[in-house]
Amino acid sequence: MVLKIIPIWCFNCSMFITDNLRSESPYLCQKCYETLPFIDSSICRKCGLSHKTSECHHEWAESISGFHAIFSYQDPVHKWVNSLKYSQNFFAGKVLQRFVQQWFENNSDILEGIDHLLPVPVHLLRLRKRGFNQARYLLNRQKSLPVDSSILVKKKQTPQQAGLSAEERKNHLDGAFEVRKSLEGQGVLVFDDVCTTGQTVGEISRCLYEAGAARVEVLVVCRTE
Repeated sequence: MVLKIIPIWCFNCSMFITDNLRSESPYLCQKCYETLPFIDSSICRKCGLSHKTSECHHEWAESISGFHAIFSYQDPVHKWVNSLKYSQNFFAGKVLQRFVQQWFENNSDILEGIDHLLPVPVHLLRLRKRGFNQARYLLNRQKSLPVDSSILVKKKQTPQQAGLSAEERKNHLDGAFEVRKSLEGQGVLVFDDVCTTGQTVGEISRCLYEAGAARVEVLVVCRTE
């Protein structure tokens, strides 16, 4: 029998999780779970935003076959993502891993025809400084697809993207990524923690298509609105 008593305290509000306060997440009480900024409205299949026109006009999204996001980039998820990335709060990471795992379990139809699951890479110098790739870490719990970190690499170090404009990000990312094998006719799922301007996943998708990929899906934990 699996005991459902750990963790006893809600990760978000520190309230004792009694039986009547249990949620779908073992780390959160029901009240906090109900406040999570899940993306449940219709978003553009190319850019992940809600817009009035039926066609997407974002140039960076041209090579994206399908865009998927679990949350809007709001608290408390915003706080958890930053806590993991910049403060190495791995318990926050465990909370997020569970939601990533659930997405994979609930979206097997999207995963059909996907040959490679690629976390967005970080440059080797930043990897050494930070100690881990947060995108790769967040995929550790899902078992639906093997993770391949060798196909896509970041060969040029770029400044921290937070706070930069879309144009600045685009300029910094030009030539930053390299695909190290042919993907002729294959399906790829690119995974990242956060998408803001879309320039990173857009540039990666373009590189993957140039390497022959027939389909590039994008999944992020959080999408800015």
